[in-house]
Amino acid sequence: MSLSKEKVVSGPKIHIVYGLGYSDEGKGIAVARIYKSFDTQKKIYVLRCNAGTNASHTIETQDIKMVTMHLPSVILSKDSDTTFVITPGMVFNPFVFFDELNKRPDKDNLKGKVKIASTVPIVLPFYIVSNKNEKTGQKFGTTNQGTGVANRARLNRHCIRPYDIINCTPEELLNKIKFSCETLNIEVKDTDIKECIVKLKDTFGQLHEILGDFSTDYSSFVRRINSEDCDVIVEGCNGALICNVFGQVPYVTSCMTGINAMLAYTNLDPTKIMKIHCVTGAYICCLNKRILPTEIKDQTIIQELRQKCNEIDSAEDMERRLGWFDLPALRKALPFVNGKMVLHLNKFDAIMSDKREFIPVCTHYKINGQFYEIMPDDEHLLKDAIPVYKDIPFDNYIQFIEEQLGIHIEYIGVGPKIDNFEIIPFK
Repeated sequence: MSLSKEKVVSGPKIHIVYGLGYSDEGKGIAVARIYKSFDTQKKIYVLRCNAGTNASHTIETQDIKMVTMHLPSVILSKDSDTTFVITPGMVFNPFVFFDELNKRPDKDNLKGKVKIASTVPIVLPFYIVSNKNEKTGQKFGTTNQGTGVANRARLNRHCIRPYDIINCTPEELLNKIKFSCETLNIEVKDTDIKECIVKLKDTFGQLHEILGDFSTDYSSFVRRINSEDCDVIVEGCNGALICNVFGQVPYVTSCMTGINAMLAYTNLDPTKIMKIHCVTGAYICCLNKRILPTEIKDQTIIQELRQKCNEIDSAEDMERRLGWFDLPALRKALPFVNGKMVLHLNKFDAIMSDKREFIPVCTHYKINGQFYEIMPDDEHLLKDAIPVYKDIPFDNYIQFIEEQLGIHIEYIGVGPKIDNFEIIPFK
């Protein structure tokens, strides 16, 4: 058997956007900034690789404010040679996606520029109802979007996928959805399933009118990306600390969120990574019942930060809990550091105050008399963590964070808009 002589090209230049917190770090605005730095006449792919409607990103320009849940955090111009990709690692709610699509300012520019993996699991309405009734969600926290149920259906091999909606008859779909719901112990009537099938078929038809042929065979598609001379952005949807393997278990999401997981969910060539953009805020945000050792107790400061940065989660309209900068947590989120990594420090403007000369930074935890530099995996230990703070003068703050984490801070976010940032030269 002779080796094929394929044309040798330089291959993709991959940029990974990786959140270091519990989400809400500003990954969307980081993606928009990176994309804006590219030559948009060159071929660009922007991929979302995990989560779904439980991970909304907000981007803002002078004229536009847009919330994305499925599509990347980029506003496309009509003449750009860019393709948006929803990869198999996500979960896909076609009804929410249709509404999201119709609210986008670039809707008329998207025909032929959106590809949805034909194997991505679909979030059925019955999954959402089940999610809201689950005791695990009530105990450990949930955004009630049905993503965890859809991921369980994926794991147990009975999820519904776009190729089912496109190719199956209504009767075949009825049997597939019944089996999935029965396996998940979800009680649902045949009449409700039939009504859902009609809506699914109709929604897919409307999506086809707006986007053209959107469903794609991802195995063939990603092979083309991996051999093409192009720029690629991988937009992480959830933060590292809610990874269901390496995060703050059990207060986690239903998928993996680490750097290596982002490659696994996209199947991109790891040797083509140009840069890993690690994103965090100048303070910590989290939802639900997670353990937040550095949680801010002063309600005046909390209200000040919420007012400046609108700390309300778009998925469930929840107020985010806020904490001071937490180095042990970020060290957990960074299992390794290398020369391809840079840091985006967002919301820096929010912690600036005429009344505050220093910024408190948690450098260690004290637990049962011992000091911990890295957030421990054991939740029983973590519940007893007492944060040890160091007051850092504003002038030394950037240098201190860089030295502690070993990563150059490339971008400092000083406002909610794409252009509200400062670039820090590497020394």
